[in-house]
Amino acid sequence: MGHALMQKKHIIITSLIFVFIAGGAGIFLSGAWPCSYFFSDSKEIKEPDFMRKHIDAIGELHAAFPTSADVVFIGDSRVQIPQWSDMFPAASVANRGIGGDTLDGLLKHIDNLGMNSPEVVVLEMGVNDVLRRRQPEFTSVLADQVMKKLKPVAGRMVILEVIDCAVEECDRNSVADLNSRFRALSVQYGAQFVALNPYLSGPEGLLPAYSYDGLHLNAEGYQVLTGILCREIMELKCNYARR
Repeated sequence: MGHALMQKKHIIITSLIFVFIAGGAGIFLSGAWPCSYFFSDSKEIKEPDFMRKHIDAIGELHAAFPTSADVVFIGDSRVQIPQWSDMFPAASVANRGIGGDTLDGLLKHIDNLGMNSPEVVVLEMGVNDVLRRRQPEFTSVLADQVMKKLKPVAGRMVILEVIDCAVEECDRNSVADLNSRFRALSVQYGAQFVALNPYLSGPEGLLPAYSYDGLHLNAEGYQVLTGILCREIMELKCNYARR
């Protein structure tokens, strides 16, 4: 009698587990559960509220003042800091960089970038996702969604390699992993992938000569970057000696 009861309980428990797994798989495939449920890392650093307000405010500014520039730079602080129009004076260039932005953040305001069918979109993103300790697999899923959104509105896409860093908080293995995934996505979407680390980084990460904090480029670093972009993006109309 007791043995039969135990068998019955075992069958019930097994059935419940099967129903839960099957139901969960169905919900996942239907899109009801976000990818982050499966890819999120318990060690991921959450975005502070003030940073989200900062990113949203700048995003609203971009939407309020649209641009008809031929070349639009999209990215984080590495894009926001420089005056691209001064670096490429012969080109029609707009800056849509937001310091602290991540790929999921970009997805939230990607439809409000205020672009009018630019010839080229230059995308530089990913280092903040690394600093927040996100798994490259999850970040790559977000990048896929970003490129899918950008492809129809741009003449062509240029994806910049995630520049390496030399700070303790930066997992350089994640940077390398992410760049490998970004390169593959570039092929998938017919985008141009531009390598930067062979010129800006060394065995220990971002070279001190090109950075003031191990994360962002200094003037010398942007001079090198300008030379690389001049060689790779003809729409920048560089008319000076190239590095």
